[in-house]
Amino acid sequence: MVDASAFTRHVEDMAINDIVVAQIREVSKLRINRVDWLTDAKREQILQSIAALNPTAHRVVEKAGQSSALPVAAATRGSGPLVTESVEFSRVIDLAVLETLLSEAAPTLVRAKGLVQANDNAGSYHVIQLAGGRLTRTVTRAHQSRALVVIGYPGNDMDRLITSLRAL
Repeated sequence: MVDASAFTRHVEDMAINDIVVAQIREVSKLRINRVDWLTDAKREQILQSIAALNPTAHRVVEKAGQSSALPVAAATRGSGPLVTESVEFSRVIDLAVLETLLSEAAPTLVRAKGLVQANDNAGSYHVIQLAGGRLTRTVTRAHQSRALVVIGYPGNDMDRLITSLRAL
């Protein structure tokens, strides 16, 4: 999913540029939303930029009022307002522990995304993403920041997750 209204800001932000570009380049399907928030000229420019990053990807551009269907698991999680928390990591972390925490919190989480440094011998950096109940981890050369943003339903489970993440 590419938010067209935030595309330029994200690509120009050196803290996340590598992640944004890598995500667009590595997928076979792109869903582009919020194009109706842009002028015609800006919309065309952004769509061309996205196509240049991944010319072979199948692209679906959402129209105003159109949205993708939620997976069944996401639809049964809950409803209402979501909370967003950003957790910064000042040191390397155990990826297995992080993956376990995120997997266990999947019913509470809608999305998680960020960059972490592993406690492996190389101190490698990984892009972490959780969306639609699916957790992925990709090694990257990006290393501008070490933080994870989590979006989910408020409550005790989310509070426990944030506390556990901050303790890593």
